[in-house]
Amino acid sequence: PATPAAGSAKAPTATPTVEPLTYVNQESGVSVHYPRGWNTQTPAQGDQALTIFVSPDQTLSSYLMAYPAQASDTPESALADLSSSTLNGLTDVQIVSEAALNLADGTPAWSRVVTAKSNGTEFKINMTTAIYGTRLFFMLTFGSPSAYDYYANDVAALLDGMVFESPIVNGVNRSQALFLAGGESTNPHEYDPATLHGSGDKLIFSGLVS
Repeated sequence: PATPAAGSAKAPTATPTVEPLTYVNQESGVSVHYPRGWNTQTPAQGDQALTIFVSPDQTLSSYLMAYPAQASDTPESALADLSSSTLNGLTDVQIVSEAALNLADGTPAWSRVVTAKSNGTEFKINMTTAIYGTRLFFMLTFGSPSAYDYYANDVAALLDGMVFESPIVNGVNRSQALFLAGGESTNPHEYDPATLHGSGDKLIFSGLVS
């Protein structure tokens, strides 16, 4: 995941507002209502983020990421893992707050706010995770402590603005279709237990059809 960069912590200069616009990513099954005045930026090539939300004066950034969720994952356990990698290399890390959340659509989430330093520059960082279906969503927000506090209402609105649904790929709802990983046979007999096609144990098959 993205990590705060030295020199990017600036003092805020614009007045925050909370009138929402909407970012939509159908393939990941997420939409985010974000405050008016904020903008979205396309991540750099190779960046894991789906999109980046930027405050009106560019003093605060929020990276939205999505990963496959493990069956044993909870928002709290997932945040523990992601927090470790996100904060790696930062110093003077202090936890400001940590709590379970329920987003506006009822999805449970876990949020942790910390302060930390990178090459002497101080940051305030919000890390929030939510799990929907088989997807883990991670919102990483960071900026100078003064910028974060100035936009605290906008940060809360951004997190509360996340809405999840089943992903739609090429116009097809993932919950209503079978997606092949690739390399599968197009011959249905390969998967028919009544035939000798395919590998593995050969089973006796008996059936009655009308």
